[in-house]
Amino acid sequence: MERKYKISIIMAVYNVEQFVAESIESVIAQDIGFENIQLILVDDGSQDNSLEICRGYAQKYPQNILLIHKENGGVSSARNEGLKHVQGEYVNFLDSDDKLSANAVSVGCGFLDENRDRTDVAAFPMRFFDGAVGEHILNKKFRKGTRVIDLDSEWRNTAQLSMSSAFVRADCVKEAFFDSRLAYAEDAQLMLKILGEKCTLGVVSNITYWYGRRSAGTESAVQGSASRKEWYLPYMQYFQQYCIKYFLNKLGYVPFFVQNTLMYHLQWRFFAPIPAGVLTEEESQEHTALLREVLSHIDDEVIMAQENIFREQRWTIFKLKYQTAPKMVARDNDVAFVFGNRAIFKISNFAVRAEFWEMKKEVCTLRGMFAQLPVETEAITLFAKVNEKFIPCEFTNERNPSCDFTGVNQLYKAFTLRFPVERSTESKISFYCCVNDTMIPLRVLRCGTFFPVGTAIREAYALKNGWFLSVEGTTIKLEPYNKKRHRERERAFVKEVWKKNKDGYRRAVIMRQLVKIINLLKRKPLWVISDRMTKAGDNGEAFFRYLRENHKKVNAVFAIDKSSPDYQRMKKIGPVVNHSSKLYKLLVLASDFRLSSAGEAQVYNPFVGYSEPYRDLLQKVNFIFLQHGVTKDDQSVWLGRYNRNIRGFVTAGVPEYESIVHGKYEYPESYVWLTGFPRFDRLYENSEKWITIMPTWREYLLGAWNSATDSRMLKAGTENSTYVTFYRDLLNHPKLLQAARDFGYHLVFLPHPNFQPHLHIFGQNNQVTFLGKECSYTEVYSKSDLVVTDYSSAVFDFAYMRKPVVYCQFDAEEFFSGNHVYAKGYFSYEEDGFGEVEKNLEDTVNRIIAYMQSGCQLKEKYRERVDRFFAFKDKNNSQRVYDKLLALMEETKE
Repeated sequence: MERKYKISIIMAVYNVEQFVAESIESVIAQDIGFENIQLILVDDGSQDNSLEICRGYAQKYPQNILLIHKENGGVSSARNEGLKHVQGEYVNFLDSDDKLSANAVSVGCGFLDENRDRTDVAAFPMRFFDGAVGEHILNKKFRKGTRVIDLDSEWRNTAQLSMSSAFVRADCVKEAFFDSRLAYAEDAQLMLKILGEKCTLGVVSNITYWYGRRSAGTESAVQGSASRKEWYLPYMQYFQQYCIKYFLNKLGYVPFFVQNTLMYHLQWRFFAPIPAGVLTEEESQEHTALLREVLSHIDDEVIMAQENIFREQRWTIFKLKYQTAPKMVARDNDVAFVFGNRAIFKISNFAVRAEFWEMKKEVCTLRGMFAQLPVETEAITLFAKVNEKFIPCEFTNERNPSCDFTGVNQLYKAFTLRFPVERSTESKISFYCCVNDTMIPLRVLRCGTFFPVGTAIREAYALKNGWFLSVEGTTIKLEPYNKKRHRERERAFVKEVWKKNKDGYRRAVIMRQLVKIINLLKRKPLWVISDRMTKAGDNGEAFFRYLRENHKKVNAVFAIDKSSPDYQRMKKIGPVVNHSSKLYKLLVLASDFRLSSAGEAQVYNPFVGYSEPYRDLLQKVNFIFLQHGVTKDDQSVWLGRYNRNIRGFVTAGVPEYESIVHGKYEYPESYVWLTGFPRFDRLYENSEKWITIMPTWREYLLGAWNSATDSRMLKAGTENSTYVTFYRDLLNHPKLLQAARDFGYHLVFLPHPNFQPHLHIFGQNNQVTFLGKECSYTEVYSKSDLVVTDYSSAVFDFAYMRKPVVYCQFDAEEFFSGNHVYAKGYFSYEEDGFGEVEKNLEDTVNRIIAYMQSGCQLKEKYRERVDRFFAFKDKNNSQRVYDKLLALMEETKE
């Protein structure tokens, strides 16, 4: 094939209207000259303005830009389509929301020209921008500068997973394509096949691939991954297992660099649980079997070489690989775990993880996690040595869900250490394992997310109730407060932070000083309140309104992005701060309460990714979770204490409250508040005879997050799915439409916000009003006489008004099978629901018509259920939340 260009850059484009122009401009600005570059833009059925933006660039640069439009099929299919049109000597796959440094093509292609016979790939470092700062964890391979790496001899720390952050010889991909069966790891699979030809990797250290971690919506996309089936079996089959078979067939063995890449990719999966319901029992067994098979082809040395995995997790991996518990061998006043002939680690290497610190009435309480490996032959207990006294740690049944690996092992169990302190003396706490009456000192201390001191900054300290807390090696140290010592500690701390000069560290020094000034100047507590980043109208707004109407002396600020349509409206109510601003971050650090109906980590920690210099300040901020909807399902993995550390978990229903207090959430009873939702206070009656149909979303029909619409994008085939077909047929059902006309009702359709940007797929007609994000749920409830849903928790508000509900659960088997982000909780629709449960279209239509005929009256059976569920039926919910906050202020006064 004729090579008309130095390089062909293939860019898959899908709903990235906010970012794609920036990516294209980074290609046009290459210092080699744009005339040497072929840019292939493959629009994968975008539903926003992305195609028009690409079309504008293609018309402006017809000699260089080829625009291809296709039906949505995913990034692999888009890239494969682009590969058919490559006319460059080299190929790159720049993502449509990322950027290349201006010298990328000239330097990267020049390197490949010089090393034509030595390597086919030139990789370059990845650095984050926008929503995160810093460099990618895999950038270690660039530390020795630009060079060609022999992967057979240098296989450690050389994994290259991305096709985007590398240039590849076009001839290497002329018959190779991305595997469309993979939703994850498709880049790594193709890259390994290319690297396997010469077993070398070129690294070019003076190029930058700018990797966009977008400030809006990024966590939602990540959260969804572990709840999708394709994250498990297809990944194991078509990436892990496929690569092993490929190299066994090609070479007769699996090279260490391939094993290392597979193990690097796999190791992260030992950190998180498989959410309940995602896999069936049979699928879970198949997944575990695939793990065992893959591990059988990975050398012990490769497993031991992984730097991002804890020793305890290596223990789990080896146990899975060898399908047996290790031998325990006593050595030098220690005990070693041995698999085969390899000692994995010693008991002295066990890690204690400090999670929470409390100081009350001269009593110190430390809570944490300790690995409880299922050792059958020996009893291992945990002790703390406080000064010279050994104190046993009390274990509870709590396990940290974020550290469980379903189907393999639950590693950590919660412990509590409580002891008195004397104001005049300091205390030093270290941890020991007791095995057969022998005390073995533990040499690893980790600090959890919510521990106010970490180990990354040596001079870090925290202050609470007149005590300093610090960490020295494996020892936790408590010292009585001293004003002079406080100045010395802060000076040493900021000096170290400034000197380290990591991303965001020097700014942290300034922020800490500003927080100190704010704390000196503020005369009353500061409460920062919000709903979603880009939308108000939930419990946050309701409580903010309550404060402005009844307690104006409270120093409350509402946080919302300045680009939101709700921004100006909220400014008319009270003080507002831009959610994306530095001022917002400063106010969070200085706040006493951070209240929100959203539960994402960025809500209470806007410094995710670079928060180490703020640890002590962030732990002084009490996070009050106002909730977005009644928690009827099991959300313990997401909202549990070790993942969110909620100080006030607001609930509305008695069974809801009990499910959190007595469930897997691990909160003390005083942290869970049965107050009712603030937004219930603003419910009112203004019937306009609406029949409102408001289903929830489906995880398995939606793709990545689109920050332009603040919602998820559609997957291919969604328009013809069972879900969309059902609601399209319901909204256009002749019998239902005729009954609405006969009885004087108006049909309204209000889907979940994730589907509101895609209303067109539901078959709009003139008799049904389709509502989007701009609507007020409170207004919808006031005008509606009946709400029809499937599984949505939004109808709890409607039931609170003592109005009838109908559930249409036509896809219950699919919904509850794990395809959706869902784990069944205490709530049974048949036994606890506030209306009938229908299973098909015709029964749903007949039930709605029956309610029309009766004037949409709430049946006594369901009224009793409503009264039994809700703790209150008044409009004093905000007042109860306010009273809880005042009580907490008194409790936490220093």
